[in-house]
Amino acid sequence: MRRNSLALLIPALLLLAACTGNEPVKVSVEIPGTAALAPDAIPALLLAGFRPAKPAADFDVSAALVRYFRDEFKPRLKGPVDAVPVVWPGPEALTDKAFWKKAGAGRPAIFLAGLADFVQETRKALVDAEARDFDGPFQPRDPWAQRKFFSLQLDLAFIDARTGEILFRRSFQESLTSENIKQTADFAVFDLLGRIKIKLLRALFGSERPLDRYLLVK
Repeated sequence: MRRNSLALLIPALLLLAACTGNEPVKVSVEIPGTAALAPDAIPALLLAGFRPAKPAADFDVSAALVRYFRDEFKPRLKGPVDAVPVVWPGPEALTDKAFWKKAGAGRPAIFLAGLADFVQETRKALVDAEARDFDGPFQPRDPWAQRKFFSLQLDLAFIDARTGEILFRRSFQESLTSENIKQTADFAVFDLLGRIKIKLLRALFGSERPLDRYLLVK
């Protein structure tokens, strides 16, 4: 269907370019990608958690990731999407075929698991050196600007539950800075995952991506 749509679009674009003279015409087209793992090839998706690099007492990044990916994949897959309790012996378990084969117990399904490194910190910068030396009856300006910084690094793997083999693996890293120093981790992770989701779905399912092209007609 995508290829047919693209085939019909190209003649129309050429006609448009011919009607505009010799000036180049910029057009945006949706180019289908190559799927690494088709949705029909996932009979069931088991969310096995995401082992954090440094567990935080005030925020469970694995639980936040499981909720996000569950809600994102449910409408895209015909089979069930469930969170399953899997106790990781260590980060090296991500590539341990025997471990995932045992955890899958022969079930026709695919695990989604990974390693997560989430960082949040408050940063300060001196933006007004003169305000620091202010002397007078009025309240001095705060010479320091504060920002909340968040970073999320993910190493995701889709693993065959019957064989323990990794079918697809990709690493992602996104960061953002907020002027709101009260910004909470859950909202920040949601924003960061929104960026990662676009790249993941494009690589995993071959989602269409917009490309700009210029048509030159003499």
